[in-house]
Amino acid sequence: MRRTAGLLVLLTIFPWSTPAAQILGTIRENGRPVAGVNIEVSCPANPSDVHRATTDQYGAYSVNVTEKGKCTFTAIYSGQRASTDVFSYADLVRADFDITRSPGGATLKRR
Repeated sequence: MRRTAGLLVLLTIFPWSTPAAQILGTIRENGRPVAGVNIEVSCPANPSDVHRATTDQYGAYSVNVTEKGKCTFTAIYSGQRASTDVFSYADLVRADFDITRSPGGATLKRR
C-alpha cells in the first residue's frame, strides 16, 4: 500500500510528457517514395521544441508531437527546405505529401 501511495506521489510531482499526437505519412517525388527526407515539426506553443524524423525506404515518417494545434511541417531534401502547416490533435494525424524540387526551392503539396 505504501509503495502504491509513493508511486502516485511521484507521478503527481514528476509527470511524464506524453505526445499529444502522432503525425505520420509519406513523402513522394514524381509518384515515388523518397528515402532520407529530414522532417521537422515545430509548434508556436514551444517553438524551440522541434520534433524530428527521417523518411524510410518507403518514404514513410512518424513524428510524436507534444503540442496540440497548428504546427509548421518542414521537409529538408537535397539541401532544400519546404514548409507547410499541419494540425496536431489528440488523435493520429495522417499527412501525405508530394515534394517538388526546383532551382527556386522545394515545395510541398498535400495529397
